Amino acid sequence: MNIMSKFLYILFWISLICFSCKDDDLTLVKESELYCEENIVFSCNSIPTGDTYFKGKINCRGFCVSIPNDGYYSSDGVATSFTTPTSNPVLNSNVPINSTMYSLSISAPIFDNYIGITKDFEPSIQIFSPSIEFDSIVPDPIFFMDKFFQEGDLVMQSHSNISNIGAFDGWSFSISWSCVLLPGYDYYKKRDETYIPSTAGYLSPTQGRQDDLVFRLNEIKLERVGNISTYYLTFEIECDLYYGGDQEYYGRLEDGVFKTKVVIED
Repeated sequence: MNIMSKFLYILFWISLICFSCKDDDLTLVKESELYCEENIVFSCNSIPTGDTYFKGKINCRGFCVSIPNDGYYSSDGVATSFTTPTSNPVLNSNVPINSTMYSLSISAPIFDNYIGITKDFEPSIQIFSPSIEFDSIVPDPIFFMDKFFQEGDLVMQSHSNISNIGAFDGWSFSISWSCVLLPGYDYYKKRDETYIPSTAGYLSPTQGRQDDLVFRLNEIKLERVGNISTYYLTFEIECDLYYGGDQEYYGRLEDGVFKTKVVIED
């Protein structure tokens, strides 16, 4: 099981559930997962502008998030991955890093600062570069910019029956969100404000067949002032989207644009 560290938003890709294995608890988890998947609604209240935003159409309906609107914020930097055995899938500091990659995110605002959760159904957008094998030292951000961030068509990961392009060869893109388990935030807040269980949903093109995939870095512009390098990036994305857990088809993303800037200090 691969776990990306250093970025809290990747926790949207897995369930944040620590219940015991009682039948009632498992039923509640399943109901909450289904609720979280089936009730996501993508919208766009105003055309985004500025240096960092995502916009597009999902099933012909406009969808956008932008910074700093509605408390959204950007995250970028070198992320690490490690593998835990399926017999003991527990995060701990002794598990060795096996790969690194560069991460870009437009993240939903934190709703509960004490717990660090977001509001139900607030979507975040993530892009990961291809991975490289870890060799004792984590590369600096400039290394990833020079190696992977080149204008033109980019290869995306795929785990379909037709192709099997993994993290070391392809990029990944996802839209993720979380939901507090039913019956909801207020219920768990009254029980124990230090523990509010949640589940997650995410959509990704990597989980199924792609007939007309577009994943392209349309523009990369570099500005350098002193020891500060600022990269302005514009990705174009069109793809079919699948639920991350069960790989069920969700719909089509069209006219997708992911625009951001990365500031790196030497």
